[in-house]
Amino acid sequence: MIATFAAFDTANFVVPLRKILPPALVVVLAAVVTPWPVTSVVAGAVVMTLLAPHHFADDERSDLDVLYSTLPVDRRTVVIGRYLSLLLVYLAVAALATLATVVVSGLEGSPVPVDVLVPAHLGSLIFFCVAVAVQLPFFFALGHARARPMIYVPVVVLSAGTWLLGQTSLFDGLDPRSVASLDPVPAWSAGAAGALALFVASAAVSVVLYRRRPL
Repeated sequence: MIATFAAFDTANFVVPLRKILPPALVVVLAAVVTPWPVTSVVAGAVVMTLLAPHHFADDERSDLDVLYSTLPVDRRTVVIGRYLSLLLVYLAVAALATLATVVVSGLEGSPVPVDVLVPAHLGSLIFFCVAVAVQLPFFFALGHARARPMIYVPVVVLSAGTWLLGQTSLFDGLDPRSVASLDPVPAWSAGAAGALALFVASAAVSVVLYRRRPL
């Protein structure tokens, strides 16, 4: 039942072009217009954290929460299915970002090496999982209208942190390919594993909160 709901939820996001076009355009444009095509991977993660709560807006507009409560679908299925569907859509966007990065960097005659692309994906996965893990419990507990400000919190925090780092000389003259010499993959892999664990823990919290929410 969880897999069926996840497939239904994923189709609701992917099939309408107005929903899937924004992340697709963002990752392609990021690869084309930024100095480093690998930026496309990071852009995909950021735009997906902004779009993730839109599922809840659709639920409210169409009274889908009420519909789910009348169907033989328990709230645990809805929550876990929603988390899985968001992860699936993110992975699809990440795949498109990879394709855009490879194509654009190849056309520019400077292919992005795997040991730069992999940390970019791991870092983006960490950001996405942590951001969604923080956002979704609020939306399951309060609904989209009341929890809407949470949409922007992860991006604001990321932007503020990036700006603060930019005020230092830490990254002056940094070439993204120099990351390869630092062999960051083990650290990023551990971080990604921790972020996925947080993602799962967030789903467990959301199950409890959604069961308590009156519909």
